[in-house]
Amino acid sequence: MSKLITTPIPALALTLCAAFACVPKAGDLGLLTDATTGESGDTNEGTTLDSGTTLDSGTTGDDSSDSSDTDGTGPSCGDPNYQFKCVDDGDRDDQPICDDNAPDHYNPDQFDGDADGFGDIIDLCPATPEDTNTADSDRDGVGNSCDRCRAQDYNQAADDEGVPAFMRVRNVPLQDDLDRDGVGDVCDNCVAVANCEGFDADNPATENDLPVDPDDPQTCQTPWSQHAMIGDACINDGAPLTLPGAAGPVGFGDDDDWDQDGLANVIDACPRQPRAAEPCESDADCPATSECTAAKLCNHRDHDGDGVGTRCDTCPYDPNPTQLVDGSDDEDGDFIGKVCETYDDCAERPNPRPIAHYPVSVAGYCCVATWFDKPEHRDHKGTLISPDCEGVNNCKLLLTKVVEEPGVVTPPEGCDEALAAAGLTLEQNKKLSLDDPMIGGDVELWRSFACLMPPLDQDFD
Repeated sequence: MSKLITTPIPALALTLCAAFACVPKAGDLGLLTDATTGESGDTNEGTTLDSGTTLDSGTTGDDSSDSSDTDGTGPSCGDPNYQFKCVDDGDRDDQPICDDNAPDHYNPDQFDGDADGFGDIIDLCPATPEDTNTADSDRDGVGNSCDRCRAQDYNQAADDEGVPAFMRVRNVPLQDDLDRDGVGDVCDNCVAVANCEGFDADNPATENDLPVDPDDPQTCQTPWSQHAMIGDACINDGAPLTLPGAAGPVGFGDDDDWDQDGLANVIDACPRQPRAAEPCESDADCPATSECTAAKLCNHRDHDGDGVGTRCDTCPYDPNPTQLVDGSDDEDGDFIGKVCETYDDCAERPNPRPIAHYPVSVAGYCCVATWFDKPEHRDHKGTLISPDCEGVNNCKLLLTKVVEEPGVVTPPEGCDEALAAAGLTLEQNKKLSLDDPMIGGDVELWRSFACLMPPLDQDFD
């Protein structure tokens, strides 16, 4: 299954990617889009593999969110001491600042999926109602209090333990947790066997249980004595475990199978993220952009053909294979590679892809198009901005880099097929809230519909 659709709306703001930040500058004229969406996984045409994610959009830092009201108790227009503020609307979304749930971000719909007072456009834990908007220490767009992989030191022992670069923990924001122990697959030291605080498939860690502490050896992720980066739960009779259907034992060698999904590490396009087994005889039996491997199992989708699966690729639609080798592809650690940053200055300032919840997505990317060519999309001089100005007077072309960004003018590759399979059009693929009839208040179900949006660029510049 797949998900994602955003409704772009004209607004007044200008994204400032300067030496200090990639954030919208309130008060400047421009065009904003309401970018809040989300979706699920790589398997079964976008359905989630086991569990989903909870996180959300907004530029993040080490100890604060983008919202100017971080405790959810900002001034209200009902308070006579602040009534004068009702005329202020810095982000020009027709919501007075004292009643705006994201006063620095254009969001006229005020969408707040968990109803905690923080609009989803800035809420880093949109499925977890909180009094304060959480920090994001690892800068992946997922708040600390709901991040299943929030630490930055997972690879400290990698050199000493001989872990090759392509097998090291990477800052992938998707929160899949196969064994349901509260530690995400991408940083779990034993992906297929639960080993944290008594959580497992029968007693899964939920949003209310997060964050677990993977560094507490008394309750979580106890390492094997012979290898600090392999969990003791993945050891059987003194040797790494091999589960039925796996290509090899748990380990970091080429022929090992770290995530026990049947794909050896050397051929697995996302070797730390298990993929549901999909038997094949040829590429024709696999989803588009996926290959049938020598193990006769379909690999992860790889839309840009760089050998890195779309779900774990910092630039899923622009080839950048060096992301697995030299570590310099993503200098700011926001899981957007340098070759696909929307603006050069953003390469050194964290600006992670927002995450939201939509019925349809492909390989973890929301099926959305945040731009719609409407006459009201104009710059501050009244000039129409459009991806196609042929035969139109007083028109300015949308920048090529913006047009080519998947999810802006056209949805990501594979979305047309996924939407058709779901019986939905792009316009019908509406974002989901916790109280949506389809969700019925089930937080874990809602999490399973999380997906990545295009990087936030409110005025499409």
